[in-house]
Amino acid sequence: MISLPTGSRLTLRSGSTWSSNIEPDRREEHLLADIKHSDTMESIMTSISLMLAVENAPTAAKWYRTALGATELWSLGYVVGLTIEGAPFFFYEATDKGFPSPGVIDQTTVRVEVFVDDPDSLFEKTIAAGAIGSGDGIEDLPVPLGIHHQGAFTDPFGHVGHVGDRSPFQRFPN
Repeated sequence: MISLPTGSRLTLRSGSTWSSNIEPDRREEHLLADIKHSDTMESIMTSISLMLAVENAPTAAKWYRTALGATELWSLGYVVGLTIEGAPFFFYEATDKGFPSPGVIDQTTVRVEVFVDDPDSLFEKTIAAGAIGSGDGIEDLPVPLGIHHQGAFTDPFGHVGHVGDRSPFQRFPN
């Protein structure tokens, strides 16, 4: 059940509003109908993101702004929230309590995957910003669902990243 305090209004990104004055048993129906006819569905969908351990969060954020075109959402100094074309991710300064940075343990446990319309340009930008490319740069990889255009790099903080096209987002027939 969706509820708001009496007399309050919720404004959706579409600009429409929903009022708590709607009968309680019809509120969710009204809100979901409004959302269905707006561009706000993504704002209520589940998101999976990542928080990367780094030695210096502001330095890592600066590099990702330069190399991947990230936009800063907010910064508390030791933790920074960023987004790339609406996909949020975070940097947190490493701790000795189970959250070390790849530079300290000399390995990584996560691979950053960035899917874009023009992976060649973004890959070139990461290399120009100081990432270390691996393999033959960006290449067409035969996979069970077709060809995936992708390149791998390691950022200056030890995280492994891949930049590729959006082909993995297609449903694969069983």
